[in-house]
Amino acid sequence: MPNKIICNWLRQIAFLQAVLMGGLLGVGFLVPGLWFVSIFAIVWMIRAAQQNIPTKKLAVLFFLIWTIKACLSISWFWNTYPINWVPGLSESIQIVLIFMYWVSSSVWLGVGGALFALLALWMGRQSFIPKYWMYGLLPFAWLVSEVFAAFVFSFFTGGAGSSIQAYFSFGMIGYLAGVTPAGIWFAIFAGVYGLTVLMIGLGVVLLLLSKRVTPVVFAGSCLLLYLGFTFINPISSPTGSPERVVISVDTQLDAEFLSTDAGLESKTQIIASAVDVALKLQPGAIVLPEDSRYLSSQFDSKNPDQALSMFQFIHGNTKSVLIDSGRYITETGDTVLRANVFDGESKKMWQFDKQYLVPQGEYIPTAYGFVIRLLGYGPMLNRVARDSAYRPGPLLQTTDLPHYVPGVLFCFESVNPGGATGLNEGRPLPFIAHPISHAWFHAPYTLWEQLDVMLQVQARSSGVPIVSAGNMASGKLYLPTGEIKSGDIVGVGERYTLREFRF
Repeated sequence: MPNKIICNWLRQIAFLQAVLMGGLLGVGFLVPGLWFVSIFAIVWMIRAAQQNIPTKKLAVLFFLIWTIKACLSISWFWNTYPINWVPGLSESIQIVLIFMYWVSSSVWLGVGGALFALLALWMGRQSFIPKYWMYGLLPFAWLVSEVFAAFVFSFFTGGAGSSIQAYFSFGMIGYLAGVTPAGIWFAIFAGVYGLTVLMIGLGVVLLLLSKRVTPVVFAGSCLLLYLGFTFINPISSPTGSPERVVISVDTQLDAEFLSTDAGLESKTQIIASAVDVALKLQPGAIVLPEDSRYLSSQFDSKNPDQALSMFQFIHGNTKSVLIDSGRYITETGDTVLRANVFDGESKKMWQFDKQYLVPQGEYIPTAYGFVIRLLGYGPMLNRVARDSAYRPGPLLQTTDLPHYVPGVLFCFESVNPGGATGLNEGRPLPFIAHPISHAWFHAPYTLWEQLDVMLQVQARSSGVPIVSAGNMASGKLYLPTGEIKSGDIVGVGERYTLREFRF
């Protein structure tokens, strides 16, 4: 009996430790200033992998740690409550649905922790892998596990509007280093993937150091490392005159406002007014929020050439480039989100489609749709699906575009660690336009902070400035130096703000 009590007590201690380590690993996503405490959780996990712990138990513990980390990093899911744009959905059901999606998504991402446990144990038990080689391989094992977790997430959120990929990067530990000046400097090496290797590498170094020095020296080393990453900025600001002027249009059109015919009609007038004012300032480019639908609301979207001619006539033969996007039905009946680039320089209209769609928001994942129907909410799901039946479109961004036309990184595509780099591979880009819309959310500050880091890292790793324009969010400029600029407000109207960026 005493042995059984001791075993139960030890199991409880292990469980509580795992909960604590999961909290340490993920709290930096909620409070960026606490990024450093995640390294202590990493040290604990590496030490645990070296103990004589059964494989199954270690995999469960690491799975729990990563699941808690994911719960914290995607806690912004709750900022969709209340879901005002779906009629007939009670508050209690809204809470249940958000909870289910939040927890299940965290579980899919938590699977990566179990894989890391298996990889760490396997490497530690192989006689042909020297111990110090094993330490050097652990950061890459962690990275592989995070990428695998993203694959698992894409599998369970798969549907007609998706494919199996590893784009969902929320919770990747490298982003915690990205909140520091030194971390942003290191982001030039492989972006968040490189930062993940760096973070686990720091954990390995601190673990080895703790075995060889006194506690006082170890604490001093941790403090110096924290101060160095937090306060030393090895990147110098660019000098010289700005080469281009870009205006981003921010709008304040929430989902409840857009759920009525009157709101949609007002949106048409608001967007048209914002474009008129912005064009009079004669910028090089104007970026509208995602799904602004300027083309379809003002012109015949089925005849882009005619629309461009009318646009040029109305706006005095402008040379500005306008980046719009909106819903479009293809000849095969698929609904796509299409970017419409009004090119005032070449007098052509360029179009390409969004490829990475938002689960639940732009398509209904098959597994989740099945569960919701089982719960008796099929009619509600059908109503949502009418507005969320997007598909990746057939038009891709190509190398044939003029050198002055920016790449377009659609809203959710920013969470793909290779999004900006992939756009820049085809042709040199003057900048990347990033239209976004957060109409489904209610002031998701945690989401905005994480997206800022993602875009900082992408601008740094790709070497290309990124200009965002947001609906229910503020447009910003992300420079390859890691700087974020809020721009100068050059115009304000009904439910819109114009921000000018010079770089």
